[in-house]
Amino acid sequence: MADGKDELAAVAATALGQVTDRALLSRTGHPHPLAEALSAPGVRVQFAAAKALVELAPTQPFPGSSRVVPTLARFATSQRPPRAVVIDGNPNRGNQLAGSLRALGYETVLETSGDQGFRAAAESADVELVVVSHAQAHGAWNLIDILTNLKSDARTANLPVYIYGPLNLERDRFSLLASFPGARFLVQPTSAAILETLLGGRPAKLTAAERAGYASEAALLLARIAGQPQSPYAADLSASEPKLTIALNQPETSQAASSALGEVPNPDAQQSLADVVLDLSRPVELRRTSASQLARSIQRFGPLVSADQEAQLAAEFRGEADSQFRAALGTVIAALRAQSPPPATRPGQSMRPAGASVPTTSAPPANHQPRASSNGQALHLLSVSIVSRGGLSSKRPTLGIP
Repeated sequence: MADGKDELAAVAATALGQVTDRALLSRTGHPHPLAEALSAPGVRVQFAAAKALVELAPTQPFPGSSRVVPTLARFATSQRPPRAVVIDGNPNRGNQLAGSLRALGYETVLETSGDQGFRAAAESADVELVVVSHAQAHGAWNLIDILTNLKSDARTANLPVYIYGPLNLERDRFSLLASFPGARFLVQPTSAAILETLLGGRPAKLTAAERAGYASEAALLLARIAGQPQSPYAADLSASEPKLTIALNQPETSQAASSALGEVPNPDAQQSLADVVLDLSRPVELRRTSASQLARSIQRFGPLVSADQEAQLAAEFRGEADSQFRAALGTVIAALRAQSPPPATRPGQSMRPAGASVPTTSAPPANHQPRASSNGQALHLLSVSIVSRGGLSSKRPTLGIP
């Protein structure tokens, strides 16, 4: 990592994961090299480190363990170009350098204050380069403050940091390199070609095939974490729900993302799964898998789908001709029936007026046993109560809901 050799560092991370005792991850109280690699510049070593840490299957948290799931979630979605952060209180000078970095293939962020520049570098795992003006004086942080924070924070300590300015900078401020190992001086370039020479090349880019491969494997690793609720990584799945939802809509990651979302205890996760179940354009195998995960989620976390989705699921169950998919839908209906709360407590639902008639429905399956309610009366099939409780959605007219 120190030499900037991403591919070699990735191989080293994989090898280290195979010989590391998982107890060592938390024994010293300091980040293990594999945890440090999660924040290293270079996507290959980041992924190799995340995969190695999952395969070690630790049983307790360790320094850096909270970064494993966010790293994998980022890989499970489309990869962004490598990012560079420029910190310069002079916008004209900063924009000139930012333009040259963009020409080399970096997605560049310019911040005029040191604290905002630090946050931009620390809060995104895509950052591969930080460039700070030697004359930075805008805002509360000066150059020393910026370098101190960048080199002391685990998220940014391994990032290449360049201090740019005139040709005599290295002579006049040579003590900076002794105080901040790993920082380097950079003569302010006048063109992208000169900058490329000074940096030693352009950032490495992933091919389309590499991006797809990383996405698929990352989604499988997230699904593996989801299947291990005692894992120290499992608690971080909820925060990654937006990226898992994106992965659910990508063909190469949809199945694994469905498995992972089944373990996320929030409404968006359940509703995303329900959307897939109800989407007639999605592959039937994915719809079946998502139905199973949705039923499991409802059983564990209670019903978090919307009232409209409940009604659509009930209508789909009544009209489904495929026996296997109907069976999968049946598990969702059963889970909803067993755990559905009172009508007024669910978002988007309205109380049925007293005395309102209950719509009739088809007979329940042969193996269905009515469950007695608290007042001793047998409950109707869930689809009846769902339709009678909530308003029907107009979002899916093709389902033919009466």
